[in-house]
Amino acid sequence: VLNLFLPEEMVCTKTLYSYIDAQLLEVRNIDLIHKMSRRLPKCVVRKNHRILGLSIEERPTEVDNREEFGHFEIDTIVGLRNGQESVILTMIERKTRFQIIRLIDSKDADSVAYTMKNINKEYGSIIKSITADNGL
Repeated sequence: VLNLFLPEEMVCTKTLYSYIDAQLLEVRNIDLIHKMSRRLPKCVVRKNHRILGLSIEERPTEVDNREEFGHFEIDTIVGLRNGQESVILTMIERKTRFQIIRLIDSKDADSVAYTMKNINKEYGSIIKSITADNGL
């Protein structure tokens, strides 16, 4: 075994490849047969990955101008409680700022849908529209 380098001069493989990529060594990537023959995953950019309906800016004018009661905005708030995630669902009426707030199990669609069914049973007669911001 040839001892070309002292033990304190040795670097790990990741550091060595980082040096090569940063062009700190005379060796280039094209000189490394195994590195160049690897198939790297192609990054595919998907246009319109999440199409979730109309944008919040495109809501009808009767909702946007806050002249009519019954148009709500919905959102979820995620917080931490004793190391466990807690989620609050809020619905705020645009004209009067009337609030409907519920603590839900999680932020997934099933928990929100279950809570929305219960809210609809209780307040369904006053709710004319619900607008979400299509956030994460």
